[in-house]
Amino acid sequence: MIAAMSRTWPLFLLAPATALGLAACGMPANLPLGSTSSSGTPSAPSAVVHLLYDSIEPGRVTITAGQTVEWKWQEISAANITFAQFHSPTMDSGSWSHTFSVPGTYRYRDTMSLVTGLIVVQS
Repeated sequence: MIAAMSRTWPLFLLAPATALGLAACGMPANLPLGSTSSSGTPSAPSAVVHLLYDSIEPGRVTITAGQTVEWKWQEISAANITFAQFHSPTMDSGSWSHTFSVPGTYRYRDTMSLVTGLIVVQS
């Protein structure tokens, strides 16, 4: 019986890791309708936000619906930008962008420093 248990024990370790791996693959981002995100560089963002060690510059951005904001990771360790309904991938360098199609006020935070920012989308 012990021999049988020792052969099945590694399966108990693999099952959770396999489930997490499968869950991460192919899952679409949780985005509001009419919004898109990209880890690539879109054509000319309307605003660029810099993520620094203890600040977000600028802290408030105003754009028009349909425009794109790009976040650039600088002087920061791994973090992501988290909104109420979606978030960027966790990164420590590079950039991520999001196109806001729906007018409104979007509050977000940097998960590393917990600094907050605001995107105001006008119609």
